[in-house]
Amino acid sequence: MGFSGDTLRDRVAIVTGASQGIGRAIAVELAKVGAHVVACSRRGQALEPVADAVRSHGQRALAVACDVGDASQVDSMVARTLDTFGRIDLLVNNAGYRIRSPFEELPRLEWDAMMRTNLTGVYLLSQAVGRVMIRQRAGKIVNVSSVAARTGSRGLAAYAATKAALTALTQSLGAEWAKYGITVNALNTMEGTA
Repeated sequence: MGFSGDTLRDRVAIVTGASQGIGRAIAVELAKVGAHVVACSRRGQALEPVADAVRSHGQRALAVACDVGDASQVDSMVARTLDTFGRIDLLVNNAGYRIRSPFEELPRLEWDAMMRTNLTGVYLLSQAVGRVMIRQRAGKIVNVSSVAARTGSRGLAAYAATKAALTALTQSLGAEWAKYGITVNALNTMEGTA
């Protein structure tokens, strides 16, 4: 069973990591089923074509340059979303960062960068958007994870660790926020796609 063109009519979705790949595809697919989309990425210049693609499906779009690991940028993006649309119905935490490296050679800066984007970014966004959804008494959060969270992978120990932590965070938030009508789920992609 597929989604119809109005499944998410007039719902407002924030998609992080929306400038390319999975994030871009999610943003466009959400527009096809009726959602207005806030496309977010560090690469702000790459977001306008995504916003144009959303608009081509008759939906409103907002392109916002945002580093998900920066609390002030996250708060600003959430405020802009509320100023523009008045609500947030769906958050897709898709922004991700990884490098392949033998663990014994992995620089601390790369470890920190993966933690900042893959875990701290989800914390900041889920907390900021979660507060909005709690007030609304409804919302959906989808965290894009990886099968590496369960299986590990050679050269991706740090990345797998962030995704395993994301799985635990997803399950905990789902249990904690269900009473507010908020669902929190993870989508596990195959290695090399998230």
